Amino acid sequence: SANGTGRAPRAELKREMKYFLVDNERDVALVDELFTAVTTRVWALVSRVEGTFEFDVQSIREYFAARYLFDRSPTSQTGAGVFNTFLETAARPYWANTARFMSGLFRYGEKAQLADDLIAGIDESKSRFWPRRFGQTLVQDGIFDDQLRSQRRLIESCFDESGLRIAVREIH
Repeated sequence: SANGTGRAPRAELKREMKYFLVDNERDVALVDELFTAVTTRVWALVSRVEGTFEFDVQSIREYFAARYLFDRSPTSQTGAGVFNTFLETAARPYWANTARFMSGLFRYGEKAQLADDLIAGIDESKSRFWPRRFGQTLVQDGIFDDQLRSQRRLIESCFDESGLRIAVREIH
């Protein structure tokens, strides 16, 4: 985006769309049709500043950021790349919604490691509040509903002695 504003000029968007189509072995002639679809029919992109476009809804921007980070994370033999990217994103409250979207992209077999990494983050973090709060949010989002053991371990970690004190303070 232009200068980190979340806006991109028309030419830049069309160029990125062409790159995407080429990378996915699709017809680049579709660019104009796709651009028209997302700007006039679907209204996913809007022009608030002359000559630039941005996502109309913040959560759409966050979803695509999550998808981009998840899909473009470096790979490794252990698969740590995407987990590290997730943890770095989740550690920043400003990026919480993007990290929440990312967590929903992990497959069934990856969620135990995701829970393990979150628990390790709770245990190792200098911040007592944020890692616990974020873990609670993912449990509430249903990310671990199909992983009951991992879900239980994460809940126990979120509500350890420090977590219980934090939760009691939030109630009052």
